[in-house]
Amino acid sequence: MSVNGALHAQETFIAPNAEMHLLNGQISIFGDFLNEGSLVSYDSTQVNFYGLNWQNGHTATFPFYNTGGLFIFNNNNVGGNGYLKQQTISGGFNVLTKKGPSLPILQVNNPAGLKSIDFSDVNILKKLELINGKYFANGNSLYMGEVGRSTGVIAQYNESKYIVLDNTLYGGYLYFANCSPNTSIIFPIGADSNYYTPVSIMHQALAQDLRVRAFNTVFDKANAGDWGNPNFVQTTWQVGKTITDQLPVSIGLQHPAALEGVSFSNARSSSFITHFNTHYQQWDTVPGAAPSIGNLTTGNWIANTFLHTRTFNTTMGMDEYFSKTVDRASVELAKNLNSVVKQTDGTYNLDFTFQVKNNGLKKIEALLVSDNLQSVFPSGVGIKVLNVFSTGNLLLNTNYTGMGIDTNLLVSNSTLEPGNTDTIRLIINANFQKISGLFFNTAIAKATIHLGSTAANEALAFSSNGLDPDAPVNPTPIEIAAPANGIFIPGGFSPNQDGINDYFVLGNTINYNVKLEVFNRWGNKVYESTGYYQNNWDGKSNQANTFANNELVDGTYFYIIQVFDKISGELVQKPIGFITIKRD
Repeated sequence: MSVNGALHAQETFIAPNAEMHLLNGQISIFGDFLNEGSLVSYDSTQVNFYGLNWQNGHTATFPFYNTGGLFIFNNNNVGGNGYLKQQTISGGFNVLTKKGPSLPILQVNNPAGLKSIDFSDVNILKKLELINGKYFANGNSLYMGEVGRSTGVIAQYNESKYIVLDNTLYGGYLYFANCSPNTSIIFPIGADSNYYTPVSIMHQALAQDLRVRAFNTVFDKANAGDWGNPNFVQTTWQVGKTITDQLPVSIGLQHPAALEGVSFSNARSSSFITHFNTHYQQWDTVPGAAPSIGNLTTGNWIANTFLHTRTFNTTMGMDEYFSKTVDRASVELAKNLNSVVKQTDGTYNLDFTFQVKNNGLKKIEALLVSDNLQSVFPSGVGIKVLNVFSTGNLLLNTNYTGMGIDTNLLVSNSTLEPGNTDTIRLIINANFQKISGLFFNTAIAKATIHLGSTAANEALAFSSNGLDPDAPVNPTPIEIAAPANGIFIPGGFSPNQDGINDYFVLGNTINYNVKLEVFNRWGNKVYESTGYYQNNWDGKSNQANTFANNELVDGTYFYIIQVFDKISGELVQKPIGFITIKRD
């Protein structure tokens, strides 16, 4: 059977095993349509469907020549009643089995939209054009492209014309078939007919199917638990790939301002995409660039919408959940050495102040500040904690010694309100036992907040030098001066055999015997004097574990010098510090 012109029947039916050819030119169908046979179209076939329901049986086929025909769902005055009605389509396709009828090119030109019905997915092989109106998936999936061969195209989409999903946890998806690597695919979707929340995906794996859906709720466990966190955009995007791999995937998520939580808008410039980590059962916090104006549209960029992007290098499978948040732990730590006071017994009292600042939007539920004094001073230095004080809700660890495994100044239930700064003061006594030099100390803060009701989110901060939490991170220097009659230690030498400064020469040693040890940046000993040092180190290693007799590379090395009185043999000084080798 061949058709050209118009079909005015109340319902057009193609029986199983029957075949209808739609000839070149325009064909108008004014009643409902049911295909259980074969509907053949040609390049220049244009089907104007004015009926209310189009139904494809599971046995239906749509053979076509070359690009195939254009099927337009057009309802300017359905039934002659003077008002618009939404049209429906029962696609007959099964996205799980990838089998069923496939329309070549479909166009929506109905302001009331086109809705998928009957628990039946729809497959469009080449193109979906949104001329006027939305496509309502209604819990079913829309599969764009030819299975295993090519990707379909969606054209003319914007904030008023897009694929409307069903805003539920277990609804349908928008699929793009056989997506090539390094090609950005835009999914023009929204969880409902009010808010356009599109997605872009670019992967680097083999060609594969990609799928996306969204719902306008954020749960603390992605798809379960408490919901409505005010620090989130109130949308969860679910993204899936066919191939599980660890190659990079770049994702763009766009949302309108109307979906922002009450705390999100004020901090939008520092917002970012968050991914639900199924292993740790929490939303992650990897802040990225500030959002840009929404441009996932074929029209003009959309005002009051915001696009975030993020690249993932971890394994991504069929069920990954994403949202946007400003909710993250943010802590700053500053440490200052207030004074170094020598005591009558030759020891020193060191007075430190720590300032901890909560730069985040949420209360820090658990705050730890650690200062490992054992890593600062050589093993010969004796350390004793004299006093520790704190302000606010910073709760002191009364067992703090600064040594071994007990290096936390606070207990874990210490808290800090958003924007607040609290203080710790630490006073210790150090017996340097004639060791002198410049020592550097870095403290660490660890802050924990909660996303939703239970999931923890942590942040680390290393101390800056001086009481300015926003200053660059620098270790706090502690200088213990050498005795006035101490030896002279140069800051560097140039062992290039030019007869100038070729050796590491210590001055003012006439009354002393000296031993020298030198270490590289990894703590490996590279030189040790044999007996007392004779000012004869020429920048070569004499240790078997560092290629003995080889020249050491230019750079900075750490020294320990022991100075003995020549008459009494008593150790009078033990300076430590850094020496630079530079041959140029």
